[in-house]
Amino acid sequence: MTKANITLGDQLISWKYDNIWNTKWSMTNSDGLLINSTNSTTSGSISSNSEDELLLLIGLFVTNYYKQMTIVVMLAVFVPFWTTLFN
Repeated sequence: MTKANITLGDQLISWKYDNIWNTKWSMTNSDGLLINSTNSTTSGSISSNSEDELLLLIGLFVTNYYKQMTIVVMLAVFVPFWTTLFN
């Protein structure tokens, strides 16, 4: 869950995390870097050389989706462990 390919019209866009802590992500196409983002729990910044607001929303959506899926996976792994530990 560190990469995604997005097809927008006839354009293929690659979304990926740029560090191990998943606090930096970028989107690129065949022409190069489109959006670069750095965030933390309290702040963040986004730089873009594209005027397309839809690309920014897609990048934020993918980021949010992966964070939610990470929480779901962690719960699926640790809840059975916790229930056996406290029973």
